[in-house]
Amino acid sequence: MAPDKTVLADRYQIEAPLGQGGMGCVYLARQLETDAMVAIKEMVPPEPTLRDIALGQFMHEAEMLSALSHPGLPRVHELFEYEGRPYLVMDYIKGRSLDTIVGQEEPVDELMLLCWAEELCEVLDYLHRHDPVVIYRDLKPGNIMLDTEGHLRLIDFGISKTFDSASPETRLYAQCVSPGFTAPEQYGIGTTDARSDIYSLGATLYSMLTQSVPVSAVERAAGSAPLPPLSEVRPDVSARMVEAIDKMMALRPTERPADIDTVRTLLGIKLPADRASTVRDSWRPKPKLPKAPGTAVPGPRAEIKHVNANQLRFACLEMGQGPLLLCLHGFPDTPYTWEPVLPALAAAGYRVVAPYLRGYPPTSLAPDGDYSILSVGQDVLALIEALGSTHAVVVGHDWGAMATYAAASIRPQAVRKMVVLAVPHPRTLSPLALSRSSHFITFQLRDRSVKALRRPGFVRDIYRKWSPGWDVPDDELAPVLEVFDTPGGAEGALGYYWSFGLDATLPGRKMVRDILRRQTSVPTLAMYGQDDGTLRGGAFAGSDKAFTGSYEMVALPGVGHFVHREARDIFLEKTLAFLKR
Repeated sequence: MAPDKTVLADRYQIEAPLGQGGMGCVYLARQLETDAMVAIKEMVPPEPTLRDIALGQFMHEAEMLSALSHPGLPRVHELFEYEGRPYLVMDYIKGRSLDTIVGQEEPVDELMLLCWAEELCEVLDYLHRHDPVVIYRDLKPGNIMLDTEGHLRLIDFGISKTFDSASPETRLYAQCVSPGFTAPEQYGIGTTDARSDIYSLGATLYSMLTQSVPVSAVERAAGSAPLPPLSEVRPDVSARMVEAIDKMMALRPTERPADIDTVRTLLGIKLPADRASTVRDSWRPKPKLPKAPGTAVPGPRAEIKHVNANQLRFACLEMGQGPLLLCLHGFPDTPYTWEPVLPALAAAGYRVVAPYLRGYPPTSLAPDGDYSILSVGQDVLALIEALGSTHAVVVGHDWGAMATYAAASIRPQAVRKMVVLAVPHPRTLSPLALSRSSHFITFQLRDRSVKALRRPGFVRDIYRKWSPGWDVPDDELAPVLEVFDTPGGAEGALGYYWSFGLDATLPGRKMVRDILRRQTSVPTLAMYGQDDGTLRGGAFAGSDKAFTGSYEMVALPGVGHFVHREARDIFLEKTLAFLKR
């Protein structure tokens, strides 16, 4: 193993070892010319009898990867020889392998697993349709990297094949097996094909759900150890998922799904409309947002743009032309919560901009960790200026509503009108009301809360508790999960809760408290759901006293916390009528 800071071929400096196997090492290295970080695979010559085989396998991996191009695969930069050893330079994939999750964390939520299964299906489908066909043959959690953007990447193509399985080299390579994940035919008792990868995919999904390594195919075939039924180990998993994994892990290849499209159908994953567009913008960094049935929005889709304001870089959805209208999301949410209403607001003659708030990637994290409502309100005012306007209509939900109140209190002339959802004015938001909201207390347990937000099941439960009569669509939940999986994202979102109340208690913050408690002169429409599981409707009692300008409050029976999503038509009707006055 090369020591740290060794320079290879005058252009790569070894920074740290990433892994070591029987026939080689993988290093993290810095490309001296560009300062970019790369992964370098070094082949360490084994004993003479195996050298030719090892070299053939190494060159095979290099040639194969250089011919492939897919977001789920590492790119090959170059292949070179240095001091008698071959080196393969590839993308450095920053993240962690899925085997670090097995046995060390709580079982993976089925919704999250479906997202991962979709990405694995995409890359396997690409390999199986490639010319020549590529059979990966070593799919397992340890060879799947979860990168920092929340996407999966396959690594280690050392035993993949693109040629006839009858060749001697193929049989020798196939001796490398991963018990529990390797299909039975790979033990030398049959021919490998796409169904071998499908067995391994099923075993990987089984492992992630059960937090265990499956019983090996050899033990199962010999009858010495049956595979524990997934329905018994995880009774909460859907029957559809159980049936799909059972079929994928069938010992006989003829009893497995024949191809990845069949796997998609079994799992309920939508088939790709255009196979030619394998590389999509949705892979990085924008999350995939397929529209769920019943949520399709007619008209153009919002564009993602970036704007610098208040020393931060904001990512925003934008649609329409005309006077500026800002839509501010809350927790746990992203600008995509507004996507179903953006076309109607834009059609009413507004330039609608919905930013990711500070701390919600891809918008910048607060460099000083400041997520106080005053700072978020200043972001709103800075955005109005950065977008070329002197004032705007501001629509805010949850923390977005708090930011709207703050902006109107700091500079009322910059907020022409405001629509606030689910949260009353800070002047009338009493500590007693907050003490009845268990999440305010729970979220103060910082480490525990950060880990919880990275569990899709926990996030979905928040939606269910806060809006008992509404199920958040998967396409809307996906970007929320991506925010929380991005480094700093969960901490940024929770920072609002950690900062709330400090304005009134830390020395020198009395001014902030006084600003937030000012009466508001800006014309205001407030809406809340009477079934909201956060602040109860009583929290709005007496809220009219916080306003000196026109104020209208609308209480919606049978509606929970996410007013604009659960009662979209009513929200649009009331909002557009209010804006016309």
